[in-house]
Amino acid sequence: MAPAPASPQPVSQVIPPAHATYDAHAPAVLQGSTVNVTLSVKEVLVSIAPGVAYHAWTFNGTVPGPVIRVRQGQTVHFTLVNEGAMPHSIDFHAAQTPWNVNYQEVAAGKSFSFNWKANAPGVFMYHCGAPTVIYHMANGMYGAIIVDPAKGWVPAQEYVLV
Repeated sequence: MAPAPASPQPVSQVIPPAHATYDAHAPAVLQGSTVNVTLSVKEVLVSIAPGVAYHAWTFNGTVPGPVIRVRQGQTVHFTLVNEGAMPHSIDFHAAQTPWNVNYQEVAAGKSFSFNWKANAPGVFMYHCGAPTVIYHMANGMYGAIIVDPAKGWVPAQEYVLV
């Protein structure tokens, strides 16, 4: 009789961080004629369900990235800090800015800043624009930006689902 096969040795298990419920309440509008917005690229282990971990590429350590809220007419001074291991970039669908100048790839360990004016009110997507874009988005690099009308408005209740 052949000996019983050896039991497989346990592989080190990845222990996911605690699963956090997403807060869908919209944030307050950033104040001032010029607002500073910084997004940091971070590669982190996130919990996508209780007990389920995923190595994500993130903005500020979350998937989706943080909801950004500005007012029409404000100038956004934006900085992308790349704490990841590969080049990343940004693409704000709310910005009317030269993509070939401001949406450049930022190498690992570097940062890049530019200004743009929030001209059109609405709710827009932002995402990493580094090739291949869909890989960066699928790994967590997306979020929403709200541009409130210049004169403001008072909604009854608002939530942001990304």
